Amino acid sequence: MRIIYICTIYYASSISIHNIIMIYESLSYINTQGTLIQHSIDFADLRRRIYQTCDEDRIGKHLNLRDDFFVVAAQLSPEGQQKCKQIFIEIEQKSLDDMLLAYGGVELLKYLQDNNIKRAVLTRNREKNVYHMRDLYLSEMKKTFNAEEEGGMMLFDTIVARDTKSHESTTEPLKSKPDPAGILHICKVWGCDQKEVVMVGDNANDDIMAANRAGCGGSVLVTQEGGEVLDTCSGYSVGDSEEEILLRTPSLKVESLLELKNHLEENNNRRSSEIDKKMGRTYKPQPALAHSTDTFSVEVPSISVKSV
Repeated sequence: MRIIYICTIYYASSISIHNIIMIYESLSYINTQGTLIQHSIDFADLRRRIYQTCDEDRIGKHLNLRDDFFVVAAQLSPEGQQKCKQIFIEIEQKSLDDMLLAYGGVELLKYLQDNNIKRAVLTRNREKNVYHMRDLYLSEMKKTFNAEEEGGMMLFDTIVARDTKSHESTTEPLKSKPDPAGILHICKVWGCDQKEVVMVGDNANDDIMAANRAGCGGSVLVTQEGGEVLDTCSGYSVGDSEEEILLRTPSLKVESLLELKNHLEENNNRRSSEIDKKMGRTYKPQPALAHSTDTFSVEVPSISVKSV
């Protein structure tokens, strides 16, 4: 199964993880930053600056826009768009300068590599910034595990950024999360069904919703210690209907990438033990409650991991 970082999806029965899509947002101005990289952007301040630019713009002041800040910027006058561009450049550069790897990220990536689990990055950042993050991980993995940097380009099998196009013949980039276009594109590149993919991310509104809309096999939401979810909202409105709550509900919550790595490892070992005990009989994990309200609940089975 493919795993995608930063999005939600419900695990299908007896799913084995063969691939992981990692959603990388920590370097960029739009998405959650706490999955592969520690949070460093003040999203509340970013929204304030873009909205203020909109209110002072000769076109924007008549529109009263309060939406995704990329959407807002695109509707302003040429001068207003240029001001927003400079704000994004400033914030992106600061995130690069302050970049720190997420706790447990090195161990998780090493585990995925060792078990031949494919990995992808899905981000609203620019592709070139993903390479900066990749190089930091390669350097740390070399120090931690004495791993060679040879083949570093394959630390991530696929990268989909906000400037990635669906086809060479088009000039339009793929739609960003929470639209499922990026996930579906990765599945197409990998030649797999969405149900074979698990998404891992730190933003339920963007990542988990995109994963569920795509029909992924499962999703993991990475929170802060104690389950705290930081403000990584780009500004669009979020509904509270039962359907929208379900779309934002992950299959699993963890407080670090190390916890996720340990969870995958434990389930893989348990699955192998069960198979040995049952002499090849299919192992069906017991479901665990993922979400519950007074009116509905969602049950998903535990994750199992299997190398290809």
